[in-house]
Amino acid sequence: MKTSYQMVPKEKIDFSSDLEAEIQTLLLEILLKFCESNLVSTIGEFTVGLNDFKLETRKICVDIYDNKVNYELHTNWEAEKNKIANLYMENENSARRRNMYYIDPGLKGIRKSIEYIKSLIGDKRKNLPEYLKSIKLRQFYIDIGVIWEPGDIYDLIDFEHNTISVNSEFSSITFGLSHDKNNDITTQKTNLLMWANGIQEIFHEVTPDKFALVHL
Repeated sequence: MKTSYQMVPKEKIDFSSDLEAEIQTLLLEILLKFCESNLVSTIGEFTVGLNDFKLETRKICVDIYDNKVNYELHTNWEAEKNKIANLYMENENSARRRNMYYIDPGLKGIRKSIEYIKSLIGDKRKNLPEYLKSIKLRQFYIDIGVIWEPGDIYDLIDFEHNTISVNSEFSSITFGLSHDKNNDITTQKTNLLMWANGIQEIFHEVTPDKFALVHL
C-alpha cells in the first residue's frame, strides 16, 4: 500500500526555474524533517538518483543469513542517533568493491545526500565530491527503506516496500507500507493516516503559504 503527495502552487502561474528549484528544495526539507521525526524508527538502505548517476548505501539487514561474513552489527549510541541501531551493515571494503560511489547510511547519509542535491540545484559545486561536480542536474529522486515502528521486524530494510521516496520530476513525496501477517489492511490505513497528518504538520512548518500539498 502506498500513498503519494504532490507539492503545487496554490495559484495558477507559469513555472520558472526559480519556482521549480524552490519546490525541490522544500521537498528535501520535508523529507529530512520526516526522517528525523519519531514517525520513522529506523533507516535502512537508500538510493539517490541524480539524472542517470546513482549513489547507494551499503547493504543492510536485520539478521545475518546466507553466510554474510562481510556484515557488522551496529549497536552503539551513535548508531541510535543515526537511526541504524541493531542493524547488520555491509563493511566499507565490501561496499566499495561492489560500488565505488556510495553514501553513508542512516540520517547522516540522508543529510549528506540532501546537501549534495541542494548544492547542485543552487549550482554551488565547490564542496561537492569531484565525481559530482560536472553533473547538470535535470531531476533527482531519493528512495529510502525504513522500519516505521520500534519492534517491527523485516528480513531486509530496502526501498521496495516500507519506503519514503521523493521525486523531483513529479514534485512528489510517497510513503509505502508492506502488507504481512502482522500488518493488516486496517492497521495500514491507520498508520497511513498518522503519517499523512505528520507530513501535513511538517509541510505547514516549512512551506510558504503559496504552496499546497495535494494527495494523489
